[in-house]
Amino acid sequence: MKPKKELPYWHAQSGQEVDFVIENKFAIEVKASKNITASELKGLRAFREGVQ
Repeated sequence: MKPKKELPYWHAQSGQEVDFVIENKFAIEVKASKNITASELKGLRAFREGVQ
């Protein structure tokens, strides 16, 4: 049986967050909607910019 790997999440002190981070390079945000608004992408943008 292979050991389970955890997918960490990321959050900034300012409150932005990303649901999953892979190898500290790739961020994944999960939404249960067909229509995503720009405000829902704030966490991904903050992650890309390295916001703490």
